[in-house]
Order: sequence, then C-alpha cells, then structure tokens
Amino acid sequence: MDPEPSSRFLLDPEQTEHEKRLRERQFHAIDVPRLRILGLVILTLLVIFHEVFASGETDWRLPLRIAVVLFSYALASWAVLYFFFERAKPRMNLGTLFLALDIPAFVWVIYQTGADNSWLFFLLYIRVADQTNTTFRRALGFSHVAIASYGLLIL
Repeated sequence: MDPEPSSRFLLDPEQTEHEKRLRERQFHAIDVPRLRILGLVILTLLVIFHEVFASGETDWRLPLRIAVVLFSYALASWAVLYFFFERAKPRMNLGTLFLALDIPAFVWVIYQTGADNSWLFFLLYIRVADQTNTTFRRALGFSHVAIASYGLLIL
C-alpha cells in the first residue's frame, strides 16, 4: 500500500499556486473561447432567424457580415488569450477584459438587426447572467456596462 494519499490535495503552497494558475489559464484561454465560439454560432443562427421571420425580405448579406465580424473577433480574442494571458496577468486579467468586450459586440449585433427595435436586446443580459456565480460587485459592474452600452446604442 502506498503511504502517499491519492487525492489531489496539495500541502505545498507553491505547488498549489502553480496548479491554480494552470486551471485559470485553461479556463480563460481554452474553455471560455470555445464557449464564446459556440455562443456566436447560436447568435448567428438567431440573426438568420431574425432575417427570415422578423423582416419583410431576407437579406443574406446581414447574417454573413455579422458572422464574419463575430468569428474574426472570437478568433482574435482566442489568440490574444492563448498567447498573452500569462504575460498580462500581473497587470490585468485578459479573460475578464474579453468578457466585457463581448458586450459591445452584442450591441453591434443589436444595432445591425434594428437597433432599439431589435428583438435581440436580451443579448445584453447574457453577460450579466453568467457573472452571477462570481461576485455581486462583478455582476453589478457588468450590468452597468450593459446598460451604458444600450444607452449609447439609443443615442
């Protein structure tokens, strides 16, 4: 029988900190960008449904333009997170920055699909909703960014 426990409980603070950094990098540089791409695929499908069902005539250039811009943004953000997450970590959390930058991307899609008449306005709640499992202050900050972004859209 091995005297060492088989659990992942680490007593060495340096090893614990290293494991924590690895998990954080995996989450922000791999997992969240994958989810961002999945979300943008769903958003592109919503724009296609919007064009087919909400507008009088279907203009396929709009969903194509939105898809190209959103996927370019998603791939660029993934590359920045993958290559620069660790270097930028002492100064800022790039993962949080790109979560916040998703809101202007959502506002742009809302604007493209009818601005204040678009039924995609609920997109602004997505980023706030997925931050509710963090801290109240963070979720409140994201809600303020969402409200301010929508206010700028209306202006």
